[in-house]
Formats: sequence, C-alpha cells, structure tokens
Amino acid sequence: MAGTRLPVLPGLPVPSPKGNPLYNAIRRSAAALLLSTAAWCAAVSPASAHTSSDLGSIAFSSDGCGWTSGGHSVLDSQPVRTSGGTTVGRVYLLWNGANGHNCVVTLKGSGTHGSPHYTQAILDVQGRGTYTDADHYSHFAAVSAYARDRCVSFVGSIQHPTGGFAGGGREAYGFCGG
Repeated sequence: MAGTRLPVLPGLPVPSPKGNPLYNAIRRSAAALLLSTAAWCAAVSPASAHTSSDLGSIAFSSDGCGWTSGGHSVLDSQPVRTSGGTTVGRVYLLWNGANGHNCVVTLKGSGTHGSPHYTQAILDVQGRGTYTDADHYSHFAAVSAYARDRCVSFVGSIQHPTGGFAGGGREAYGFCGG
C-alpha cells in the first residue's frame, strides 16, 4: 500500500526494499507462489460436465468400459432423476458388436459432476447375471459385460448432493440379439 509504513520494532533496523537482496528474493518467491497457486486452482477446478460426445473416450478407457477394439453405438439413454424430477445425470446403454459387449455408463450432470458422490452403473444380462460398478466417483461409473444373443436391462443412479438418490434406466429386459 502506497504511503503506509510498517511498524518498526525497537532495536531492529528498518529494511530498505531498494537493493536489499533478501527483500527482492522474498518478493520473487511470493510472486512465484502466487502464480503457481493460480495455476493449481485453474487445474483442479471442475471441468464442465461430460456429454454424450465423451462416450467414445469413456468406452475405450480402462476406467470406463475397458474396450480395446471395435466401435460403439448408443442403444438407449435415460435421464437420471430424483423423486422430485430434478435431472442429475444420464445413463447410457452402449453396444460393441466387435466384442459382443454391452456397457452401461452413468454420466454425472452439471449439478453433481466433479464431486465424489456415490454413482453406480448396473447391467443385467438375462441368464448370465448382474454386473455393477459403484463407488464415490466424480464423473461417471461404467460396467461392461458379454451380452451377445442375450437381453439386457440397465440402471444408473447418483447420490444427490443433498443426500437423496436419483435413478434412471430401463428395468425391463430388451435390446436382445447382437
């Protein structure tokens, strides 16, 4: 602050900023700390919510469907809603014809994206079993299983920040074949 003097303690010399190497080193360190803090804050700020255009990268990610080949098609998608009707995400049913797998991806929406709340994706393959991925995820949950020539149902759920749960999907078997 211009014109403001710092208090002086008796018996200590008053540092002069001009030409004082310690003062200049402290100023450089403070500036570097400020810049690095700003860069860190920008890096850890939550990104915008994922969209359906991110499904390709999720399908081939080891944290997502884990597919290593083939393509994917979206068979269905449903909103993930609270009992009051608030949409907090979307659940997708994907198909990979090259490997015969379905994958369920529960994408968190703008109100929940970036916060580690309980998120799950459930794929039920008729006659083969139920497969689940669930944890306190910040972005999405995904589960994949072999489902060629089988009917499937799928559900996704997300814990709302206020504590309740939201859900969506298709509980009836469908999407048979492949």
